[in-house]
Amino acid sequence: MKTVKVKNVIIGEGMPKICVPIVGRTVEDIIRQAEMTAEASCDLVEIRIDYFEHYDDIGAVRDLLETLDKIIIQPVIFTLRTAGEGGEGEISKEKYGAYLKQIIATGIADIIDVELFQGEELVKDIIREAHRFGIKVILSNHDFNKTPVKFEIIARLIKMQSLNADIAKIAVMPSTVDDLLTLLSATHEVNSQFGEIPIVTMSMGRTGILSRVAGQIFGSTITFGAVGPSSAPGQLEAGELKTMLELLSRNLENE
Repeated sequence: MKTVKVKNVIIGEGMPKICVPIVGRTVEDIIRQAEMTAEASCDLVEIRIDYFEHYDDIGAVRDLLETLDKIIIQPVIFTLRTAGEGGEGEISKEKYGAYLKQIIATGIADIIDVELFQGEELVKDIIREAHRFGIKVILSNHDFNKTPVKFEIIARLIKMQSLNADIAKIAVMPSTVDDLLTLLSATHEVNSQFGEIPIVTMSMGRTGILSRVAGQIFGSTITFGAVGPSSAPGQLEAGELKTMLELLSRNLENE
């Protein structure tokens, strides 16, 4: 598996990297959460702009990003999560593409999240634009209703690779422990047999907590931990998550 280096963080090497999402509604809330990340046990920060009350005002978003650029010291993932994938953003596919291109042009984000099911041609266009500006792309898919069958999870991750993403991500909702095992098995198979780029997988909710700490075993390279409000069910507090990852990593290295 290839690694992806963003600033001083190498994704796909060593322990899974911890990403903390910022999910404030107001400028004040977002800045306060951003300030907390400076002391947090995390490697990456995700700006979930769809939570921002003025996310549809691109001028307000640019101003906010410029402010956050002076506060956040970790590499930044910019995410506009749409309602169809469990987010707060209500936006058409046409506006989605134009929106992300305007964010890319600011040069502030280090990584930009692009949703796989926005359509292949639109996705390719956004990825080309991001790479033109030297920005990495996470191609993502989120299913808050179920866990697809193993074959489908594998197929989606491979599809993301074929579209020239830098990182492939899928998050699913389990109903049973068997669903969790399906996600972990698919992760291992892609990583060991098909993985050409770092992959990120997670099973959400209480049933899926194991997937958030076992990435180093199965092949998931980023995990999400909370500092304050979380962006998805099952996220652990970032400091506790780091402790668990370090304990597991030490024991794996001592085998």
